[in-house]
Amino acid sequence: MVTEGWISLQEMEFVKKQMTSPVGNILEVGSANGRLFSYLYDSHPKWKYTAVDPWEQENVRLQVDWEKGYFDPGNLKEVITVDMFKSHCPYAETHEVYFENFETSQKYDIISMGLVSSSIDWKSSYNKAFSFLKDNGIIIGRNLTHKKYGPIIEKVICDHKIVDKCKGSFIIRK
Repeated sequence: MVTEGWISLQEMEFVKKQMTSPVGNILEVGSANGRLFSYLYDSHPKWKYTAVDPWEQENVRLQVDWEKGYFDPGNLKEVITVDMFKSHCPYAETHEVYFENFETSQKYDIISMGLVSSSIDWKSSYNKAFSFLKDNGIIIGRNLTHKKYGPIIEKVICDHKIVDKCKGSFIIRK
């Protein structure tokens, strides 16, 4: 079952289409409630799923109505927690940490950049993501159409050719 969250069905399909081999590994930065992984897992159960998110440290909440704005009166539910994520994605390796503090020797086929926060150093985050990619790996960035963060992300990735787009998501390579 696919859990609730911000990433759209079209964007999840966009990620799924990039998973062209029967095995691989995907890192999601800003995993929230596990919507993306819960969507992908049934089609790609042999992939390794890794989630990085500060969860409770950011105090992000689920929404009552996903069509409304996050800050609309009465539209917030409970805080998203690491345990909530794990209940939706028990097969995923979890790291409850800000991405800037995440360390690994693992290289990834796909890195999904779903993070959103006013404290993000976007240039540093994308540079770090590139360092974790396999040679033929891709970054699927999100939030390019976000009112506040979209223009910042666009400026940070301007030196990289966007290979493909879907709504607010885009693919870039090393």
